[in-house]
Amino acid sequence: MTSRFVNGELLVNDQPYRILSGEMHYFRIPRAYWRDRLLKLRACGLNTVATYMPWNLHERQRGQFNFSGILDIRHFIELADELGLNMILRPGPYICSEWDFGGFPAWLLKDHDMRLRCSNQHYLDAVKSYFEAVFCQVRDFYDKNIIIMQIENGYASYGNDQVYYDFLKKLVDDSGFAGIVIAADGDSDTRIAAKVPDGVWQTLMCGREDCIPQLELMRKKQPDKPQMIVEYWNGQSMKTGQPLFMRDPDLIAENLDRALAWGAHINLYMFHGGTNFGFMNGAMRAPNGNYVQLLSSYDACAPLSECGDPTSLYHKLRAVISRYNPTFDESTTPVPAKLPKKAYGEVALTAVAGIADALDALAGNTVQSPTTLSMEDIGGDGGFVRYTTELLPQSFPLPITLYQYQDRGWAFFNGKKIASFGRSGASFVVNAPDGGRLDIVIENMGRTNFFCNIEDNRKGISGGVILNNQQFQHGWTISTMPMEDLSRVEYRPLAQDESVQTPAFFRGTFLIDGAPCDSFLQIPNGICGFCRINGTTLGRYDRNGPAYTLFVPANWLHQGENVLEVCECGVMYKPTAKFLDRPLFSAHFD
Repeated sequence: MTSRFVNGELLVNDQPYRILSGEMHYFRIPRAYWRDRLLKLRACGLNTVATYMPWNLHERQRGQFNFSGILDIRHFIELADELGLNMILRPGPYICSEWDFGGFPAWLLKDHDMRLRCSNQHYLDAVKSYFEAVFCQVRDFYDKNIIIMQIENGYASYGNDQVYYDFLKKLVDDSGFAGIVIAADGDSDTRIAAKVPDGVWQTLMCGREDCIPQLELMRKKQPDKPQMIVEYWNGQSMKTGQPLFMRDPDLIAENLDRALAWGAHINLYMFHGGTNFGFMNGAMRAPNGNYVQLLSSYDACAPLSECGDPTSLYHKLRAVISRYNPTFDESTTPVPAKLPKKAYGEVALTAVAGIADALDALAGNTVQSPTTLSMEDIGGDGGFVRYTTELLPQSFPLPITLYQYQDRGWAFFNGKKIASFGRSGASFVVNAPDGGRLDIVIENMGRTNFFCNIEDNRKGISGGVILNNQQFQHGWTISTMPMEDLSRVEYRPLAQDESVQTPAFFRGTFLIDGAPCDSFLQIPNGICGFCRINGTTLGRYDRNGPAYTLFVPANWLHQGENVLEVCECGVMYKPTAKFLDRPLFSAHFD
């Protein structure tokens, strides 16, 4: 598949081509649903699909690459090709995307001499290794359906290291890709005025308002090329505890119509958001330092909902797109049916295990250190991290303060919880006349994915633990707690009306007759935590919303007995869970 510009026009295989694209991320969609989502994309009149690639999933440990299962990018591209869809590939290395650490693997932070998104040699070496692994997976599709490759993402909103930018372009060129390489930048003159490598097509990110002024500005910047909105923002990510931001579907469709009538190439971001499964939800931090956790749901109010259902926006955009795709006939192209949903009802959580009793069972990598180290320093990426030390006998109540830590956690003395704390500060008092063991457990709530402070993402206790406001405590045993395998946790029966000290794990089972259907999981009496179904982590829940359920794909359920595990970090007023046939949000949208 060849793509190039001739006389200011985009040609694919030497024929004029209008990019009508939708973004969906294979790593946010159960593999069993890739075909369904791609068919619905095609039925919306689109001819191209775009996807990011998450470096932090493909290379969780340095030099160990994973392109299997939900990460099988080859199969995703093959399906698109089979369905007649071209591909815009966006491998990063930085992707933002409201994804943990903007797609960067946590092990980058283990190297304290590394600086991100610039020509620091340590960073360039890591990027080169990752890109070469990616090219090995996708090179076979250079002559099939990959028509565009993007380097970096929104770089003008971060830096201006031209050596770094040119390095990325050369990596793509050296891989044998002869198609069009793009850069994606924002919606202001400050950002789009940034310099890109020679031969790179500058594209826009916009959509909150009328995009015509941005398109006109870009045409002055590069008059020899057409203009493209690589992220036409038709939805919005969701932040914990903040109101759901709704965009007017009619206005989205109207502005899309205007941009297409102007002549722009378009990629809808997102066409289908999907889910930040596991602990990949990420966070945002503003210049003033305020930290906001993102949700596991990446519904984004997109044309396809989190569970893959066409929304009212889908049908409005389909009507618009059909007027600009001469090969698409809306009247003869049915929209694939919605997949069935089922409410499996209430599930009693009848077994419990306190985290204080499971610290050893949950331990992963373990190191001895005179000082506290970050989660990344000891090889961890997600979940929790534990710090253990022995306190000497003290003749007075001992004040203890954590210095430079992220994010929230709990302190245990001789196995009993003595304190819980959030991001605003951690100080507590220990009565230790005979000394004893102090355990501090810190949760990684999600790494930030945007702004110039992205390198400030080391989790756990980076600075130290200070005794009586004057003395560092030395001598630590530090363990990662990935929270991805609870098989060694020893549950016990939960007594009726028992008050359980949290954090704690709760477990229950339920039966499914017949073939499983998609469902939505609610923890109606909990505060915050995460859920696992049949050994797979669904994601995080938080009663502050704006989403109050977790999407449960049918292919993660079994006919017969299913096991649900809930880690509650706040208070579990009544140990139950509930499976619904629809999601719950703070505001209604379809």
